[in-house]
Amino acid sequence: MLKRISCIFTILMIINMIILSCEAKSPLKPSEISGREWPFFRGSAELTGSSASSLPRQLKLVWRFETQDSIKSSPVIRDNALFIGSDDGKLYKLKAKDGSLIWAFTAQASIEAAPLVLDDVYVGDLSGMFYRLDKASAQVKWKYQTGSQIIGAANFYNQSAADTPRLIIGSYDNKIHCIDSKSGLALWTYQTGNYINGTPAVSKAKIITGGCDAFLYVVSAVSGTELLKIDTGSYIAGSPVVLNNHAYIANYGGRLLCVDIDTQKTVWQFNEPDAVPFYSSPAVNEEKLVIGSRNGKLYCFDRKKGNMLWTFTTGDEINCSPVICGEQVVFGSDDGYLYLLELKDGGEIWSYFIGEGVNGSPAVAYNMLFIGAGDGAVYAFGDRGAAGNSRGLSGNMQ
Repeated sequence: MLKRISCIFTILMIINMIILSCEAKSPLKPSEISGREWPFFRGSAELTGSSASSLPRQLKLVWRFETQDSIKSSPVIRDNALFIGSDDGKLYKLKAKDGSLIWAFTAQASIEAAPLVLDDVYVGDLSGMFYRLDKASAQVKWKYQTGSQIIGAANFYNQSAADTPRLIIGSYDNKIHCIDSKSGLALWTYQTGNYINGTPAVSKAKIITGGCDAFLYVVSAVSGTELLKIDTGSYIAGSPVVLNNHAYIANYGGRLLCVDIDTQKTVWQFNEPDAVPFYSSPAVNEEKLVIGSRNGKLYCFDRKKGNMLWTFTTGDEINCSPVICGEQVVFGSDDGYLYLLELKDGGEIWSYFIGEGVNGSPAVAYNMLFIGAGDGAVYAFGDRGAAGNSRGLSGNMQ
């Protein structure tokens, strides 16, 4: 009897070890990303900028961490830690719960790109250097030099769960780079006609990106072969979004496009009447698309049809890329405020005055909001902590 119990126990232990091993090697599921963590720029490889989790309606400032210069980078969240770059040339790892410093890595130049957190941390800087850092210690495992500055975050592609991830980055050397994450060596590069400012989206073995040459590109993630190239009419500063084989991208001429990747046809487009630039990247869910404009407005569109549903006006340019969180949308403006709105009609729920512009994209994880700002600080908001300030008051903790 004891032998039988021992045998059963051993079998159960082996099964448990296999399950844990598979979980460790498998990429995060969309539900885990949206509800628990935010390990990529815009929350997913498709750059949807959407989380299934709503935020508390009256957010409170939980903590604030100061870097030594302004922040244009966007935070990412994994394993209860926050990772963000700063213009002071450092990449910071902080405890998500209280903002305490775990480590700070000094790069060769300012870090405006958001990091990518997989097994390790991957990030580029304005010298064009791209790093793989040990997630626990920040030790450099390898470096990869591009020909010019890296502004956008890295993305990744897996042919299967067992394969080594391929890292995808754009650079001001006008190229898309595909890098083996294990060795740090280039697998292929794709030449465009000008700078790549945003982050490439990855969907179904395809890389979708926009360039400062005004083109929307679709490239094979396997070979780097060009699959589609569309002239949008003006240079593209932001990042695309992909959902259900449709790519959404906005340009500096005030044009927002929905393109069917399979048919290579434009499904719908919106042209801002005064051709005011879009620098922000769109956020989408199944029904809606939201995007900020340099005219100070946040626009909401029917994602499938392209008709405008509502607008919300702030006091300055919106360069921040919004995030949809359940039935809400959160974003920052150059007027110094963070805003939380109702997604259904654009009604204001909450706002917080930081006092400096917000250019990065928020991260939503653990039912909390994380953001970096032009004052050089990282902010975390939730349903606990010191009360968040309303408009007209400083966002700094005393």
